[in-house]
Amino acid sequence: MNHALSSLPAATAQRGAAHAQAMLLGLGRHTLSGCLTSQSRQHLDWTADYRAYSSGRLDADRLFEAVLEQAAAVHPDAARLWLALDDSTLRKSGRRVPRTAWRRDPLSPPFGVNFQWGHRVLQASLLCPQPQGGARGLPVAFEVLLNRPSKQQQCCLPPAALKEALQQANVNHAAVAQLNRLAPKMARPAVAAVDGRFANKHFLRQLPPQVSAVARLRKDAVLYQRPAPSGSGRPRLYGALAARPEQFRSDESQPWQLMTAYAAGKRHDFKIKTQGPLRSKLTGNLDGRLMVIAPLGYRLRAGGKLLYRQPAYLWITDIKMSVPEALQGYLWRWEVEVNFRDEKTLLGVGQPQVWHAQSVQRLPAWQVASYSAMLWCAMSRGQSPGEFITLPQPKWRRRIQPQRASTQSLINQLRYDAWAGALRPQTFQGFWAGSSTDQSHPKSPNPLAGALFLSQG
Repeated sequence: MNHALSSLPAATAQRGAAHAQAMLLGLGRHTLSGCLTSQSRQHLDWTADYRAYSSGRLDADRLFEAVLEQAAAVHPDAARLWLALDDSTLRKSGRRVPRTAWRRDPLSPPFGVNFQWGHRVLQASLLCPQPQGGARGLPVAFEVLLNRPSKQQQCCLPPAALKEALQQANVNHAAVAQLNRLAPKMARPAVAAVDGRFANKHFLRQLPPQVSAVARLRKDAVLYQRPAPSGSGRPRLYGALAARPEQFRSDESQPWQLMTAYAAGKRHDFKIKTQGPLRSKLTGNLDGRLMVIAPLGYRLRAGGKLLYRQPAYLWITDIKMSVPEALQGYLWRWEVEVNFRDEKTLLGVGQPQVWHAQSVQRLPAWQVASYSAMLWCAMSRGQSPGEFITLPQPKWRRRIQPQRASTQSLINQLRYDAWAGALRPQTFQGFWAGSSTDQSHPKSPNPLAGALFLSQG
């Protein structure tokens, strides 16, 4: 973090580091005023703290670049890097906050769609493999998307400006722009694991040359065989119609392959069918591969009825990619959902009450970048949680050894490292240090009084 902020002015770098640490240590609501209270600065002038975001002095891309550069260098022998892209909604209450609008609530019941007021955000997480077979997602890009122009605004804008505004508000074009910014920094081929929202020609046809994709596909998607070479005339892009994904899955003449991959804390056996090379209108003249994953059985309780999930259909744009790698990489995509959950529930991303257009974009991005830096620091210190987590676990969890440190345990360890001296100050009266004994004890950079007793107000 210090290396990423070294190019900033000293006062700005110090303020950015203090904000990043206070956003992780703070208790209660994670607003900017709560961040200042965690630093015991609630009685000082806060103008410079707000202007650090509204004037663009603190740019989260610096932290993201540092995390991406160091994390990508850990596995130099890896042929490609894996990224997980997804969008989400941050709830807001202010009707005049920039970039807010009514969004579909993903937690609404299936019989009725609900709406929520908030921001639509787009995030990319770098998937770092772990020794046990899983992966950990490190956010490397985060942005709050613009709103689609209203009908009144569309009538007033010229055609070129209207087209640009519609593209900036489109999540697929924003995802492609995000990958274009990340691709030169990775210095090697990458794979983007995405869900069905991005399985369209606006995203798949505009990917950077060094980036491929593994996307969730519809079960009734139209696929084609490769065209036969023609002697003359205009070359054809598509050949004869191929079986649709659901038809290919139910075709008993096509055998299933048994593969093992890591998911949900252990290794599972998956039944796989593949077909390719094929072509789709989603990717045009580029060949792809279809992968079908049979539904997995599960029980809600021991001895209960065996239930099944829905099958999954994946479209792989790189036909040279091995099937086991594509399967495992797409299963790692769940880490971006874990990142979203941690950011909303533990870090309070979206809770800061700011109204400036620059602050609305930069403040939550700085929170996410601080979270990513904390995850990377924990990963760089050791692969086992016991190597850097010194706090004792609760008695009801001592029998269970976690495979990796949770975000809450990392935050608790950070609080312990920052506040242990204030909670239990150590004295050295039995040792002679060569200085006067009336010297005051060093003050903690995170005062306990402001952090604990004034954090709620």
